[in-house]
Amino acid sequence: MPCWSRPRSGAAAGRRPLPGCRQRPIPIAARRGPAFRRFGDGLATGRWQPFLDRLDEAFTFFFPTGRFQGLHRGRSRAAEFFEYVTSVYPDGLFVSLDRLTLDGDRAVFEFRSEGTLVLAGERRPYRNRVAVAMQFRGDRIADYREYFGSDGRSY
Repeated sequence: MPCWSRPRSGAAAGRRPLPGCRQRPIPIAARRGPAFRRFGDGLATGRWQPFLDRLDEAFTFFFPTGRFQGLHRGRSRAAEFFEYVTSVYPDGLFVSLDRLTLDGDRAVFEFRSEGTLVLAGERRPYRNRVAVAMQFRGDRIADYREYFGSDGRSY
């Protein structure tokens, strides 16, 4: 039952095995961290190409609600999704990574996001807790699954 956890800060900072973990740690910075950095940069700036360049040919993604609710396939559909994200957060959406959990070729990024949501011309503050699960095929992102709170505004 392999998995490693890395809290962002505090007394428990640093990688540590979760109960029952028998696998050696995967080098986070070399294998999984850059994917999250590219993702966070896309949210903050709207420049998604570095993230999109890391997607596998057979990329799939799941989003829990709204226009893109459900399972989708392909890089072009992903590009449409992330362009939409930029359109509803035109000032950027800023993330703070709380925890990274690794299990073989999968990584789960737990983070807080904050920004200004713009829907139908109405601007309102947005804060949320989000979990994104990514599955990797080599150095490519093969699968993306996003889960977040139902109100989209609170921690």
